[in-house]
Amino acid sequence: LLTQDTYLAVEAGMDVPEGMELGPFCYFPDWSDEKARTCRVLNRASMARTLAATNAPVAAFSGYGLAIRCPEVAPLPPAEQAELWQVVRGRYQEARTVDGFGQASTRLVLLTRK
Repeated sequence: LLTQDTYLAVEAGMDVPEGMELGPFCYFPDWSDEKARTCRVLNRASMARTLAATNAPVAAFSGYGLAIRCPEVAPLPPAEQAELWQVVRGRYQEARTVDGFGQASTRLVLLTRK
């Protein structure tokens, strides 16, 4: 399951792509490849590669997905969020949305691979 909402994968009995195990806290865009690999998280380049190459048949992103950068735990700039979503939408099509999802009542977007 391509997601940063890792608990969805746990509940569905599915795996997440390598490096996404920490959910929304897996994205350290400014880290070097070596540091990100050592800490088992994703930097800007590895996130782009993961989104572009994963073989996950489905994807699910809440309002926290593709929206937070670490280590600051701060919102990603809208342009960077749009770039990440562009990669996802190039490979996946929206199948369903669920409003009021989770403890923060964000929108959950469910997608299937094209």
